[in-house]
Amino acid sequence: MQSDIRRGTDWQDADAQHQARVNDLMESSANTGIKTFSDTRETLLRDLNGLNPPGLQTGFRDVDAAIGYLRPGNMILVCGSTGLGKSAFALNIAIQNAKLKNRVCIVSVEMKTNEIHERAVAIHTGICPTGVISKTIGETEKREWSRAINEVCELPIMVIDEVTGLETIVYRLRNAHRRSKIDLVIVDYAQMISAEGSNREQEVARVARTFKVLAVSMGIPIILLAQTNRDAEKRKDTKPQLSDIRDSAALAQDANMVLMLYRHEIHHPNERRGEIDVYIRKGRSVGRGIVTLNFHDASTTFTDMEPSYDHVSVPSDSRKK
Repeated sequence: MQSDIRRGTDWQDADAQHQARVNDLMESSANTGIKTFSDTRETLLRDLNGLNPPGLQTGFRDVDAAIGYLRPGNMILVCGSTGLGKSAFALNIAIQNAKLKNRVCIVSVEMKTNEIHERAVAIHTGICPTGVISKTIGETEKREWSRAINEVCELPIMVIDEVTGLETIVYRLRNAHRRSKIDLVIVDYAQMISAEGSNREQEVARVARTFKVLAVSMGIPIILLAQTNRDAEKRKDTKPQLSDIRDSAALAQDANMVLMLYRHEIHHPNERRGEIDVYIRKGRSVGRGIVTLNFHDASTTFTDMEPSYDHVSVPSDSRKK
């Protein structure tokens, strides 16, 4: 506006031109983000006809069928008690996606990059890393492990580690996404991240809300891992419930989907060994259910059950009416 006046434009004319530019800007901004059903019709029709998947795969046939993929803008909460395998489950998903050329970013508050790399090699090979560390593996396995180290390095997986502050994590994620689009984010895990809040419950609630908003703004799925408490062990029925999530109910409230891991053999050592149940405790538009996977504890590898095995259960009263 000042430049208009310096060029000799009449004050009133300059003011009118300036106001017109402001109005154009406001009108443009007002229309941003407003859509009609017509804008999304083609996407829904393509989904219906299988022309494009509605999201990323987990890599597990029956999990994908039960949850309808990892959808853009969704925050998926994966819960489990200490040592149950939630980090391994998420890393299996990361590797499966990276093999499909999807760029994955893992935010690890608990483990360093070299530990995650080692776990990824174990999953890739099926070799127990304990044997590598203790130097008890044979030459064949040693060569296979060495080859896998290089193969895993080629996967489009990046790691943000050694940081616990929520704001720093979000800043680094946005920067990485700006440089080269990220397709999937995995955060390990919610209760280890520090955030503003007058108490721990408010801090964790802020973490949940931030990652939900981030998933929407980045247009990608975010898998947020969370710890469960020991309350289930005090019950007769030890199967996981939403109330078992530690520190904040907001984690489940803000999540589009909640998957809770459960190993029957921990409570019944002689039964269902090498299996892990994925309980779908919350799923917008998909209802609830249970999917069972094979789990090789030594290499932290998850695999699909044989198709003939009765491993998928959907309660009859769980679907939305």
